Amino acid sequence: MRTAIARPVRAAWIRFVCLTSVLLGIVPGALALALVSPPPLNNSGSGIMFDVTATNAITITGFTTAMINNTTGPLSFTYSVLTKTGTHVGSEQTPGAWTTIGTSTVTLPAGQSQFPITLPAGVRIAAGATQAFYFNGTLSANTRFNYRTQGPVSTVYVSDANLSLLLGSNVQNFGVPTAGRAWVGTVSYGIGNVPEVVSVAVPANATYTAGQQLDFTVTYDEAVTVTGTPVLSLTVGAATRNATYVSGGGTSALLFRYTVAPGDVDLDGITLNNLSLNGGTIQDASANDALLTLNGAGATNGVLVNTVSNTYTAPSATGSGTITASFTGGGATCTYGVSQYIPLTGNPASPPAGTAPAGVTFPHGLFNFTTTGCTPGSTITMTISYPAALPAGSLYWKYGPTPTNPAAHWYVLPATLVGNTATFTITDGGLGDDDLAANGTIVDQGGPGAGAGLLRDAPTLSEWALLLLAALFAGTAWRRRRSIR
Repeated sequence: MRTAIARPVRAAWIRFVCLTSVLLGIVPGALALALVSPPPLNNSGSGIMFDVTATNAITITGFTTAMINNTTGPLSFTYSVLTKTGTHVGSEQTPGAWTTIGTSTVTLPAGQSQFPITLPAGVRIAAGATQAFYFNGTLSANTRFNYRTQGPVSTVYVSDANLSLLLGSNVQNFGVPTAGRAWVGTVSYGIGNVPEVVSVAVPANATYTAGQQLDFTVTYDEAVTVTGTPVLSLTVGAATRNATYVSGGGTSALLFRYTVAPGDVDLDGITLNNLSLNGGTIQDASANDALLTLNGAGATNGVLVNTVSNTYTAPSATGSGTITASFTGGGATCTYGVSQYIPLTGNPASPPAGTAPAGVTFPHGLFNFTTTGCTPGSTITMTISYPAALPAGSLYWKYGPTPTNPAAHWYVLPATLVGNTATFTITDGGLGDDDLAANGTIVDQGGPGAGAGLLRDAPTLSEWALLLLAALFAGTAWRRRRSIR
């Protein structure tokens, strides 16, 4: 299980491993040193301070530290990692001398375990300098840091060619120190100054639509080389999107780009998540893997995305002029997925030739559209403005299935036609929606037709409606017969 201080750095860091006090062997010139012996680790506490002295300039990027759960079941353990320049000795009870690097909560299994910690930012130590670290956990008899009693304090107890670990002290929440404790775990570091992100430039505050580009510039404190396609993870609305590496290798500024896709909507600002290698590498000239923490990122609460389109303007398919179709309702993300003005026949979306109502003409053709991203079961109100006044007696004709007749057929959709405007409503899954499903998508094609018109496949009345109609006719006939008498 990995801590939540930061993401693990997937890199070929040099690892300095200190598990116990027995040195099994050192390979001359090797980049790693292993110090191993079996448990027990003979002591534990809620906090431990220790020092690291660098022989050569290094950047510490993370730790793996020993912890213990003294119960038989999993327990939560919250702790902080702090650091300061110079030795910890003399600052054990001075909180103001320390800087908190990060805080994490982990779930410890029963018994002893090792937990990796990736630091949000590397800790650089110059050649010959000493840096102190403090792992400080919540005070508990059951969840603690595991270490070893060994003295005296500040004595080197393990080292390699680049750094040394010095014996430290058990210090619980800046209380009275108990000197002579050997921290147990792993130090991960790079030689020299490992590249760190110093800033992230984000897109200008604006509302971006489909096809527009969101550019991010990640600037390191030194030139880096890039292989593969690292990505910046973004949250756009509720969706995760990736801005992909574009250019900048060999310099300190790396360009990442995301092209807004149809359906993307984020009206309160996108979120910049993290940088990941995605199988690639980001390294300096010494082959040190760069840190991935996004320091100095710009604010993105004004970087909005809205690909919702609820207005469509284009020439009619019959050459009569320009038509504008707009809708309201359906929810914040309801948008046109398809919108086109089509002829009565001849277009792949046109109804079958020869099926149109007899005697009806369609001077502006038909409007074929699909709305997507709508709230399931919601209702839209469509307003279509035509280039000229609609002929007297026009009706809005529709071709498709209906709830009472699943076969596609022509029928009149209830609509208000005034002047050059047609207005109607369609409920997702109801009359006018060809897929007849409350699924957030409305499929429709239709248009104003003029002429008498005979319905080729009129919707049938229900049995109750037929009985009511028959009763009305019977009542009328009875009254007429009485009046004749």
